[in-house]
Amino acid sequence: MQTEPKVVPQINYNNNLPTIFIDGANIGLREDGVCFISFVANLPFGNMEQARIMTTTKNLKKIVDGICKNLNYYPMKPSEPKVTAKIQRNRRPSKVESRTTMPVK
Repeated sequence: MQTEPKVVPQINYNNNLPTIFIDGANIGLREDGVCFISFVANLPFGNMEQARIMTTTKNLKKIVDGICKNLNYYPMKPSEPKVTAKIQRNRRPSKVESRTTMPVK
């Protein structure tokens, strides 16, 4: 059984758009699934916004996934401390009891 080759849509490039350099991005998420991204450059006189983009959360996840694949870099979500033992009120914990478990690096 042969599979058909995946058709990649052609991109029509706008040669009038400037190429910009950025040092960071600020991302805002709305409750309706729309994301606002502001790209910023660090300049000698201060930070300067270079571009703004709005897209859906679904599309932003695809963009981030593509960036990670191209860089071969997959960051992990930081773990949060977990409660491992209940501490009774007005009682000091013994040496073997632990309130939280922190990840060991």
